Formats: sequence, C-alpha cells, structure tokens
Amino acid sequence: MDIFEDFEEMKSELREKWLDYYEINHNWIKAARLSQGMAWNVMVNGNQTTIYCPSSALILGVVSSLDKRITSFIQISEKLSGSCTPDQLVIGLGLRFNMDAALEERQRKKEQKEDVQEAKLLTASGEDYTDPLLEELRREAKQNIIEKS
Repeated sequence: MDIFEDFEEMKSELREKWLDYYEINHNWIKAARLSQGMAWNVMVNGNQTTIYCPSSALILGVVSSLDKRITSFIQISEKLSGSCTPDQLVIGLGLRFNMDAALEERQRKKEQKEDVQEAKLLTASGEDYTDPLLEELRREAKQNIIEKS
C-alpha cells in the first residue's frame, strides 16, 4: 500500500471509530450541548442545507485518543501547511458529517442485513416463512424494537 491508500483506509476506520464513540456517548454529548458546536453548510442532493456537529476541537480530541495515528497526521499537516486549523483537519479526515443521520443509516443497514440473514436461516431450516402467524409475530417484534429505540 502507498501512503495515500493508507491514509484513505485510516480515514474510513476513523469514521467508524468516531461513529461508535458518538453512538455510545451521544446522550452526554447532547446533554452538555456539545453536539451542535459547529454549523456547516453543505450540498445534499443539489440543495444547500446546514448540518450540526460537535466542535472540531472535540472531534480531534476524541479521535486522537481512539487512533494514535491521528496525532502524527496532525503534526505532519501542521508542518506542511504552517497554519492548519482544527476545522481543516476535521474536513481532511472526512469527519464533517451529520452523525445522527449516519447512525440512522448504519441502523437501517444493520436491520436489512438481519432481515436477509433471518430469511436465509428460515429457508435453510425448511420452515414455511410465509405463514401468516409467523409474519405477524415478526411484525410485532420489529415494532417493539422500533419503539424501544
């Protein structure tokens, strides 16, 4: 791998680590009113919209503790540019995004994957997964999960 592939891989891993951290800690982040430290104007589907996320300093502090490579990246960026701001670093690391929307998308994908796995298990077991009673039980279970979220 070259340095650019390593960097892109690190960014991808870092995004997931940050999302994991945010998911676990979003209650206190929101309670402390840190979740809307920065407002960013971005284009979404051709429309300009504003997203809110924690301050760049908070994001950099958290991710540098989650991945030790970030400290080196910050030092290199500062040496190369001479005036790299926390906002620029967050943008460069790909961490300027709507975390709540990303968590919802992650949950949706997880549920889809579970549905596919459930269908595979039922098919492999030879059960009739079109049974109306079984389908009603599944709907109730999903509704309970949604209500608890």
